[in-house]
Amino acid sequence: MKKILLNIILFFPITFLVFSIVLICSLSGRSSIDWTPLMFKREFQFRKEHLCTKQHWVPLSQISAEAVKAIVMSEDARFFCHSGIDFIEIENMYYSYKRGDKELRGCSTISQQVAKNCFTFSTSTMLRKVAELYWTSLIEMIWSKERILEVYLNVMEVGKGLYGIEAAANEYFHCTSKEMTLHDAAELAVCLPLPLKVTPSNVWNESPSKVEKLLFRLKKGDYLVWTK
Repeated sequence: MKKILLNIILFFPITFLVFSIVLICSLSGRSSIDWTPLMFKREFQFRKEHLCTKQHWVPLSQISAEAVKAIVMSEDARFFCHSGIDFIEIENMYYSYKRGDKELRGCSTISQQVAKNCFTFSTSTMLRKVAELYWTSLIEMIWSKERILEVYLNVMEVGKGLYGIEAAANEYFHCTSKEMTLHDAAELAVCLPLPLKVTPSNVWNESPSKVEKLLFRLKKGDYLVWTK
């Protein structure tokens, strides 16, 4: 009886591990991800508004280098240096908290945001955070940094019912993601932490100083070099 129970206990974790590795490997190529748990959550959340989800997948090579630089700088400047968790940013947030800073910057990396948006439901629980770290570790081990960035740029929430940089470029700037300027990209990047509240349509009213600061850093060349 104990042996049977032990086998049952071991079966589910091993099965889940194998399943998750196969899933991540299957998504490591050029395939698009057209549905995420976050999209499902938003459709349910705004079901009375009959939202039409808009997402247009584009390969990384078809996205403006200026847009990539702006978003990486704004969301995760050490993206190409860490392995999914930015301990330096976590330390900075801790000291900001100790100083009593009113506005604390989040320390989730791009890899963690991909894991959260694509493989977990965005609930604020410890279990979800553990799941997020698990999926983050897997995608960092199996996917290239370029693939992680490509997925992030295509599934990130950019407004109510809008996902991905191409949908954002079409909706807010009336162009393609390849045609986005540095100014466009900075406006969009600043909106990403609160995409349901702040969009490029109102960002100069909501967060003008953040856009100006990001533009200054980008024009100064204060970012990790991105090469395609």
